[in-house]
Amino acid sequence: MPVTETSREAYQEIKPTLGKRQLQVYDWLKYFGPANNIMIAASLKLPINSVTPRTFELRDKCLVGVSHIDRCPKTGRNAIWWKTINIQRRLKGKNGHKDRIEVRFLR
Repeated sequence: MPVTETSREAYQEIKPTLGKRQLQVYDWLKYFGPANNIMIAASLKLPINSVTPRTFELRDKCLVGVSHIDRCPKTGRNAIWWKTINIQRRLKGKNGHKDRIEVRFLR
């Protein structure tokens, strides 16, 4: 799926607001698609306790959401599979002041 100009702009806008690990997890999900925390941690060679809080922080920022709940191939247990959320952000306000941020979720 081609990346639209608004998606690039939104990514450049949120990039400075993310920490190093948050950015790693977000970029991984953007590139590879839906996965659970164990899969992300194994691929990034990070401990699970470094990934799980980051996915919840990204969820709280409305950057990732639940794709589905399914069995983890590694553990056999049900797990949340995360996906990135395609967002478009528009800043409202005069002279670049961030009076209000409007977020629209696109399908």
